[in-house]
Amino acid sequence: GTDLKIDYNNVDGFNRYPSDLMGEYKQSIEEGLDVEKYKNLFEAVSSLPNGEYKTRLSDVIYEMVMNAKMQSGYKYNEPFSFEEIKALRRSHEFQRSRPDRETLRKKLLGAWTGRACGCLLGKPIECIRSDELIPLLKETGNYPMNRYILSSDITDEVCSHYKFFLKNKPYADTVDGMPVDDDTNYVVLAQKIIEDYGRNFDSKDVATAWMKYQSVFSYFTAERIAFINFINCIEPPASAMYKNICREWIGAQIRGDYFGYINPGNPEKAAEMAFRDARISHVKNGVYGEMFVSAMIACAAVTDSIEDIILGGLAQIPATSRLHEAVMKIFDGYKNG
Repeated sequence: GTDLKIDYNNVDGFNRYPSDLMGEYKQSIEEGLDVEKYKNLFEAVSSLPNGEYKTRLSDVIYEMVMNAKMQSGYKYNEPFSFEEIKALRRSHEFQRSRPDRETLRKKLLGAWTGRACGCLLGKPIECIRSDELIPLLKETGNYPMNRYILSSDITDEVCSHYKFFLKNKPYADTVDGMPVDDDTNYVVLAQKIIEDYGRNFDSKDVATAWMKYQSVFSYFTAERIAFINFINCIEPPASAMYKNICREWIGAQIRGDYFGYINPGNPEKAAEMAFRDARISHVKNGVYGEMFVSAMIACAAVTDSIEDIILGGLAQIPATSRLHEAVMKIFDGYKNG
């Protein structure tokens, strides 16, 4: 017979738990899991060459993480079930003005156009770090950023100053529309989910739609890990947790727009739909992020007050969460000058 030798395909690094064990360690500490005593083990296994032994040892680490207790004195309460989330909300009442059909149409068009405009602004420099971005903007007379980066900014001399690859990107003066992007794909995909399964879709429907409409290479970070979990017959919500070091990243947060669009003035319903979507790939603040954004967009349909939009969104997530605390820190800082 033939000896079976398995080579582990990294698929861009997004589906291989062993390749970022220190990311798992950091994630677990932030979540409040009592794993600090295992730091040396994480570091030792992380330093091993990729292969069978590292993979098997990382399986043991994964089991330890999944069975870890919470740190004593951890100050946040971040539940996973929708009913528990609802119980920890802090309500915010505000004046709502229901728009007429044409005003709502304009607001929706503005939301979708704004989404595309924002994505185009960042797309050519996605993944650049601030230590190169800020000098680039200063060198091209665009700091603080007040316009799109143009292809005319990106001369050979400018490129020679940076490690980040700047050539042949979709700059605003070289495109005739918004290029394909995972952020905008999710808005269209959400509409397909509603068309196929209705407003009462469940998380399993979302997973099915993902596999039906896009390949694995359309997904990144937590979403790609979840997609691979679906294919391996791991259903939501376990798909969000199984070897997913990106489980509180912002992937779900970029998927929530459409649920805000179709629930104007009803942030609670928008957040509930966002919850059903988010839980296939994220946990805790990863889920709350999508709920927050969807609820804000639902609020924006019926008020132009930025403060009410932010607080109305926050009213749909646990007031006991890290995300709530972080947003309020910025909000309070603004209010205090």
